[in-house]
Amino acid sequence: MAEYMTRSQLKQLDLKVSTVERDVTFMALKPPSRPGKDDSGDISVKLTLLTPQRAAQILSNTVPPVLIFYRPPIAAAQPGKALPRPGAAVSSAAADLAAASEPPSSLEPTGIYGSVSTADVATSIRALLATDEEGSRVVISPEEIIFLNSISEEDELGDVDRVKRLGDFEVEIKVKGMKDSLKKTVRVLPEQKEVNFKLEDAREK
Repeated sequence: MAEYMTRSQLKQLDLKVSTVERDVTFMALKPPSRPGKDDSGDISVKLTLLTPQRAAQILSNTVPPVLIFYRPPIAAAQPGKALPRPGAAVSSAAADLAAASEPPSSLEPTGIYGSVSTADVATSIRALLATDEEGSRVVISPEEIIFLNSISEEDELGDVDRVKRLGDFEVEIKVKGMKDSLKKTVRVLPEQKEVNFKLEDAREK
């Protein structure tokens, strides 16, 4: 049990009764704020945006003139040779000369399975830009890329956002804030399928 001293006992010991009060000057110190943090505790990151001129310069220097893509080609049917009809007259020398003077017919473009789209081109460009510190800050999206010479008789829709055959195609890359655009070449080559053969030696016992 707790024992309390009376006033007479306090006087005998020459002690004074003091009232304990709260010290208003005593308070917890606020930790110093770290740089880069706001009052809410979130870390604020400051990024220096590139000028359009600098972004265009980085694109021009980092992206090669030709971007190569591989796609499996669609095998075209080979036209058969016409057999001579029995009893057909021998062509004259003049007819042979006229046939030889005609320019050879151009080969039909080879279609591919799938396509090469502006999204594929943008992904390839972003991978190249990621190797450079400044280049990683260049923003490039499929909406800023178009195929200039994708429209032809073979393309039903003439899409400007994808190509569906082998060949070289010119693409235009627009940079925000720049009137002039960059032009690169997309080359679609046939994908070679590697066939691995496993040879097993059978030994007779």
